Amino acid sequence: MGVNFEQLGEYLNNRVPKRPLEMQKMEAYAHKHHFPIIGPAA
Repeated sequence: MGVNFEQLGEYLNNRVPKRPLEMQKMEAYAHKHHFPIIGPAA
């Protein structure tokens, strides 16, 4: 059985505390403009 990286990423991201509003805005901007960033679970 292989690793499902999509499920693993979702699992890890669900364990990270809520991000400050400023970080949420930066992450949303990066996602909208296809700018790669390191996610909160990194």
